[in-house]
Amino acid sequence: MIELRDAVYGYTGKVLLSGISLTLPPGSFHFLTGPSGSGKTTFLKLCYGELRPTSGVLSILGEDLSRLTRDQMAVMRRRIGVVHQDCEFLDHLPLAENVALPLLLADRPVAEGDLTELLAWVGLRSRASAFPPELSGGERQRGAGPAHQGSSGAACGGGPVKPFLPAATGLSAFAPRIDRIVPSTGPGAMLTLLTSAAMAFLAVFALALAFSANRLADSWSGALAATATVRISAAPDQIDVQARRVLDVLATTPGILSAREMPPEETQALLEPWFGPELPVETLPIPRLVAVTTEPRGFDADGLRLRLSAEAPGAVLDDHNRWRAPLVDTAIVLRRIAVLSLALIGGATAAMVTLAVQAALAANAQVIRVLHMIGARDVTIARAFVRRFTLRAFVGSLAGTAAATIAVSLLPVVADGEFLTHVGFSGSEWLWALCVPVIAAVTALIATRAAALRRLRSEA
Repeated sequence: MIELRDAVYGYTGKVLLSGISLTLPPGSFHFLTGPSGSGKTTFLKLCYGELRPTSGVLSILGEDLSRLTRDQMAVMRRRIGVVHQDCEFLDHLPLAENVALPLLLADRPVAEGDLTELLAWVGLRSRASAFPPELSGGERQRGAGPAHQGSSGAACGGGPVKPFLPAATGLSAFAPRIDRIVPSTGPGAMLTLLTSAAMAFLAVFALALAFSANRLADSWSGALAATATVRISAAPDQIDVQARRVLDVLATTPGILSAREMPPEETQALLEPWFGPELPVETLPIPRLVAVTTEPRGFDADGLRLRLSAEAPGAVLDDHNRWRAPLVDTAIVLRRIAVLSLALIGGATAAMVTLAVQAALAANAQVIRVLHMIGARDVTIARAFVRRFTLRAFVGSLAGTAAATIAVSLLPVVADGEFLTHVGFSGSEWLWALCVPVIAAVTALIATRAAALRRLRSEA
């Protein structure tokens, strides 16, 4: 069952045990005695695989430990029962869940009746819901034996021994969910909630900016691209003549769909936001304006300017390109900035979740060590952290998204068709805000899994 051949163990150049060769056959019962500091604990850790010899051969249950991977070692530990002197439990789980935990990790069903019977056998039936810190030293010693009765191979340590293999097909009500094997509180809990909420809030506003910039770019590059204006400045006795000549030239210019002279009241409406409603247009030397509508393919602006300068010297063509192009470029840059902001928010969320996971792993080092001892694989422990942090990120981002959508909905709205556009969502764009919590949860899932597995495997 346990065999050592010329086994040596030491670290940092110091040899603690050397020349160990022995065989512990199945069904045997042994005592290990010796003075303090003689290596009893180190030898027992070799026997149940927590330590591996630096040289020599160690075989447990017919398996050479030097050939086992980390996960294979965890599976083998499920066949080994270890009752530690200090009776290690997971303090955040009740006694009954601690007893059921090794079977849960081994995917073995356990019935509530079997657990109750086992706890009653050691006189702890009434303490099934008590947490380990609430147990006396004697109760912890009695509870340590049942907590390792899922093993069917070797047993190390001391305590009551009774074969126990549950026969039920359903999981007990006492059996913890896999995400409960890690504490629900800790340094990473609030950090994850607050970070995901803040990042979701910013992400919604970045989305709103992206969509608003997209609408601006479409508006400025679309509607304004099909228009032009001719401004006529001339003496009062010449302005009517030049206006008619301009209309005649425009009527014969390829690419021009229509042209009309803007009446004084329309000109006044254009100037009203700057000069007020009482502007005396008829008494001011305000140029005449001709609104031009062009075909989508455009027209020859340079050629039209030459014709206008010959027929109407006071006419100036403005095809809007001089100021429309910078506006469109600005809207496109705003859209790119918004997209980049979303990427940075996602990266910052992943980084903060990774820091929170690392802090949680460090804070729960003792819990992780106990889980490894009872046969938990790295992926099982990582899955517990993934569920915890994914749920926290989803809840936090849901709250942040709700707050942001309310804030965006309260922003002033510019009517459709006006030159500017409001910052916010329009129509189906609101559905994109609902994707933020889902994306945050997926980001947390990926970041947590990667960080947890990397940390756990680095400790191998």
